[in-house]
Formats: sequence, structure tokens, C-alpha cells
Amino acid sequence: MQREYNKCPACGEIRKAFSAQCPSCGYDFQNACAKVVEELNAKFEVVALDDYTNSEREKLQLELIKSFTIPQIKEELLDLLMYIQPKATVKNETKVTVEWRLRQKEVINRAKMAFANDRKILEKIQSYEDELKKLEKQHFRKWWQKTSILTKIAIAVVLLFILILIIPAKDNSPETYSVKFAEAVENKEYDKAMDYLSEVPSMGRIISDQYLTLIDGLIEEGRVVEAENLYNNLNSFVNRSENANHLSKTCDNFIKYYVDKGNIDKAGKFATEVDGIATVLKNIILSGDTNAAIKYYKRNSHKLTKYDSKQRKRVLMCNDEIVENFIYDNNLLK
Repeated sequence: MQREYNKCPACGEIRKAFSAQCPSCGYDFQNACAKVVEELNAKFEVVALDDYTNSEREKLQLELIKSFTIPQIKEELLDLLMYIQPKATVKNETKVTVEWRLRQKEVINRAKMAFANDRKILEKIQSYEDELKKLEKQHFRKWWQKTSILTKIAIAVVLLFILILIIPAKDNSPETYSVKFAEAVENKEYDKAMDYLSEVPSMGRIISDQYLTLIDGLIEEGRVVEAENLYNNLNSFVNRSENANHLSKTCDNFIKYYVDKGNIDKAGKFATEVDGIATVLKNIILSGDTNAAIKYYKRNSHKLTKYDSKQRKRVLMCNDEIVENFIYDNNLLK
């Protein structure tokens, strides 16, 4: 896949020449290609080269596979998917292969959420998942063919007993998962909440308020890339009219994050209400770019001002002194 090296892989900001970090989100360009995949490679090479017995080496490999952290950056997620897939689909079944397959399923679920709006990449992710399922079926068939008839009968009896007497029917309804989702968000278990979203996207707007709370929590933890991925799917999960106040607060959180990072353009994407627009305009004014400030005001004047019938003129709706002075000084309130 061709990479856009002139853009930050984390937030999409245009990369300045020879810059070591993204000015918007702080992403480290120097280590952009030396994350999870290269770290895993290095660790596995050490295990392969050192003088371990086969059982010791297998144990260490299993620990490495279980312990690595799934990245948040889209580019790194794709790298990790491509790195794991051939290891998870080896025909010779081993404990290591099985563990790779389990981790690949986790990575696939995370990638589905990250690339929810990219049909081409989603198709590639789905092909990986289909390949895993096909291989698992093949392994099961081989195992089942080798199993004796008596063992098959015993297994069937035990499973039937478990289904009837022990395990209640699993409720996969959106209503049930919405409760699980809400509990995960309340406990700040954001990864678990996002897994529920990928498993049961049909929860829809049942989770409207909790969905916004999840975005707020991710922003607070600095996981703004994932927060934006969720924000881009807002219409599927959020009732804008019923949760207008919360949505406004979430947009303010995005604005504050990007203003603090000095990325005013990105902050403007989330400025839809008077206070947010005023905050972005104020920061453009403080940057000294008068022309940009005037243009931004004109684009948003219909939200920043209203016609006062008593005074028979347009009046400003925000109470920021810097914004007020700028508008009056430039004779913009007409």
C-alpha cells in the first residue's frame, strides 16, 4: 500500500520538511515505521538466536504474542495486520499459530472500527478474517475425522447436557449489548466498549449519550485519532436533537485539544456552536493572521450574530472581548 509520507499518519496534518514530530498531535515521525511490528521482530529474533530448549522457546514466543499492545495509529494497524496474517494462517497447527490467530482477531476487530469509512481497506480486512475462519474449519474437520466414533458420541452428549442444563441462551440483542457498552464506558474500559461496537453495530442510537461519553474519554486520554474515528460515525449512534448539549460539549473537547496543540484548522472542524466558533476565531486573531480571521468570521457570521429588531441592527452573540474588539475594529458587524 502506498503511504502518504507528507502527512502525519496519526491525524492527517501536513508534515513540514525535516520535522521530527507532528505539530498537531506530537506523533514521532522518526519512529513511524519502528513501532509494534519492528519491536516484535526484534524480540522474536532474540528468542530464536538464544540457546533455549524448544519448550522454553515456545513459552517465550507465546508470552510475546499475548503481551504486545495493539496500536492506535491506522498505518501501524495495517502493518500489524499484514505482519500477523501469514503467521496466523500456517497450515501446521501449533500453540504459537493458535495464539497468533487469537491476537489477529483482536487486531481485525480494532481495524474494522478504525477504517469504518474506507470500503477498500475494509474489504481487505474482511478477506483476512475469512481466511482465518476457513483455516479454522479445515483444522476442525481434520481433527473430527481423526476422532473415534465413541469419542464423537461422548462429546455430543456432553455438549447437549451443557446446552440444556448449564448454559443459558446467549443474548446477542442490541439491547443487551447496549447495557454492556454503557457499563464499559462508565468503568472507563474504552477498549472493551469499542469491541462491543464492532461486534454489534446494530446498537444504534440506544447508546447515544454513552457513545459521546466514550469519545470524551478517549480525548481525555489523548487517544484523539480513535475519538475522531468514532465522531465520523456519529450519525449511526447519536441522536443529535436529544443529545445536543452533550454533543456541543464533545465538540468543545475536540476544539480545546486541537487549540492546545496549535492546530486551529483542525479545531475549526468541530466549531459548530457560538462558543466554539468564538474560541477558534479568537485563536486565529491571536495568531496575527487578520485576513484569515476576517474570512473565518464571514463564513460563520450567521451563527455569531443575529438581527436585533429593537436596536434595528445586527448584534454579536458571543461575549469574548478579543473577538468583539476585532469585529468592531474591522467594521464587520453590518
